[in-house]
Amino acid sequence: VAVLLAMFALESPGGVEDLENLVRLGAVIFPASDPFNWRLVSAGLLHFGWLHLILNSVAILFFGGRLERYLGRTWTFTVFVCSNIGAMALAVATLSYSPETRTVLIGASGGVMGIVGAVFAHSVVTFFKSRSPQHRRELGLLSIIVIFQMVFDAATPQVSGPVHLYGLAIGCALTLARNVRRSPGKGSDHMSSSR
Repeated sequence: VAVLLAMFALESPGGVEDLENLVRLGAVIFPASDPFNWRLVSAGLLHFGWLHLILNSVAILFFGGRLERYLGRTWTFTVFVCSNIGAMALAVATLSYSPETRTVLIGASGGVMGIVGAVFAHSVVTFFKSRSPQHRRELGLLSIIVIFQMVFDAATPQVSGPVHLYGLAIGCALTLARNVRRSPGKGSDHMSSSR
């Protein structure tokens, strides 16, 4: 969140909703002549206005805080970075936009959804291990959040639903792979029953 705030401060002099300013600072542009470059990193740190920044920051603090408690700071950071960059890269590689219209892609939503995906994957694994009502409730709540996000994305043309899906899938896959690699009894992959 501190890095996002710092990047937002860099945006401010040129205008946080000025597309030319955001492109200059590193937004992903469609059509792009060289899509796999530094913009895959920078675009995920830029935001279009205060509301965009606040929503992503709150989601990072909430879901990132949960993931830190479950799997640690290093894993949370790894998931965010990989999902943020990976979602942008997959968008560039798979999405097609009209060549007549320049489209700009920015925001940390891919990383945020990666964290959500990681929490979701952890909750699925923990639920199947414990079958506790608390874990069932958390899994249900996360499912509702993901469904709501997908419906919102479909209804909002300015939002890139595929980037959210890519981030979610990356975070989920990374955490499931991590769980498979860990041997039973090692570390602490259990949620606290007090939450």
